[in-house]
Amino acid sequence: MTTAPEPLSADACLEALARLLAEQLNAARQGDLGRVDRLAKQVDGRLADARRAGMTLSEADRDRLLDLHGRVRLTLAQQKDDVARQWNQVRQGKRGLGAYAASSEDPQA
Repeated sequence: MTTAPEPLSADACLEALARLLAEQLNAARQGDLGRVDRLAKQVDGRLADARRAGMTLSEADRDRLLDLHGRVRLTLAQQKDDVARQWNQVRQGKRGLGAYAASSEDPQA
């Protein structure tokens, strides 16, 4: 028979959240969006557990977690911008190739 894991202490929960957010930040920096998503679900679950337990955070702990979360969001936003820039380069390249192909087929060119 399996037993449910014991609830984490407030300190252990805080450390678990910080560790998960740090892992999420590393995954975001590596472009591993699947892992970012899986870790986000773990963070959400841990936060729900903390809320159910009535856990409160000191202002410093809250700021620490918000800082990590903000860095994850910033990293993902930067990657989104990079992908958009790369898509624009691909579109421009396709237009250039299309124009070149059209001009090489034109007998008057």
